[in-house]
Parts: sequence; C-alpha cells; structure tokens
Amino acid sequence: MKSLLFILFLLPTVLIAKAVPERFVAALQRALDADATWVMTKTLPDLKQPILSTGQVSCWKEKGMVWKTVTPFEEEIRVTKASITLIVDDEIETKPCDEMPYYTDICEATDAFLQGETDAFEDLFDWTWQEDATSGTWTMTLDVNRRQLRRLFKTISLTGGETLESVTFISGDKKMGTTLLRFTETKDTRHALWRFEDEPK
Repeated sequence: MKSLLFILFLLPTVLIAKAVPERFVAALQRALDADATWVMTKTLPDLKQPILSTGQVSCWKEKGMVWKTVTPFEEEIRVTKASITLIVDDEIETKPCDEMPYYTDICEATDAFLQGETDAFEDLFDWTWQEDATSGTWTMTLDVNRRQLRRLFKTISLTGGETLESVTFISGDKKMGTTLLRFTETKDTRHALWRFEDEPK
C-alpha cells in the first residue's frame, strides 16, 4: 500500500514536462486539493475472486495526503513532506523522509508543479493520450521507464474528465496482478481527514 501511495504522490510531478494535455493537468491539480471516496480492486492470478477494499482520501496541496482504509480493516496512512505515518488501532509507525530515497525531491517537485513549473521529473514515463469527444472522458497510459519504478509497476493507466476517476496499476510481475482504484470526489468536504493541529501555519 505504501508503494502505491508513493506512486500516486509522484504522478502529478512527473507528467507535465512533455506537453501533457491541459485537461489532464487540470484534473490532477484538482485531485491534489480534494477529498474523495475510493474502491480498490486487487486481481491476483492465483485467486478466483478479486480482493476488495474501500476508504477515503483527503489531499491538501500544502500538506500532503491522508489515505484511510475503512473495509475490510481500518488503517490510516498520512503522507506529508516530512514523513509517512501508518496508524493501525493504537499502533503508530512513522518513517522520516530522509530514510526514503528521492522522497524530498518528489515533494519539492510537487510544489513546483502546483506553482506552474513544467520541467520536473523528465524521462520517467512514455505516455499516450486518448480522448472521447462524445463522453468528454480521457485516458492517459503511462509506461514506466526507470528500472526502480518498474519493480513496482510496469504500466499505469489513468482515466477521468473534469476529475480523476480511476487509476490502474499493472505490474511487470504477473504474480503481483493488477490494482484498480476508482475515485468519487466528495464535493461537500475538503481536508476532512486532517486534524486541526495539522493545518499549515
């Protein structure tokens, strides 16, 4: 799960450098400061039925992301510029960013992306773009170039319209299967999972 969240946090910073379509950029920028519910479907070749989980996510562009799993168990992961914190029941595990290679650079690139810079994280992906003029939806397919990232995912496919609606991760290792995330933005809330003390000063 932490690897998947790491990739989600990375995505907005790596795509803008190669003249990515404006509709895609706008949807990602919106997703970086929004709340949503999610449904995750994990399909493994050795299992007859997919593994389902549900939860909420709350992104705050000044802070990071809170990812909360509701079913089949409760878990919370807080991704900030300083660390990743895992909370399960009363157990809290925090890993500082200086123990994670490239994490600080990714956070800084995210800030640059939000400020409109267009040259961060070149050459991480080859991408193709498809747009359905009738439905107003789009699909962005990313083929991972860097060997370090290919250990996690070979291909990432994103779909949406005004908002980011789904992300599909396909592993280069068939045993790891496919992960599909579907998002539904909750328009009546923002930063709902963040505590008062988390507010940026």
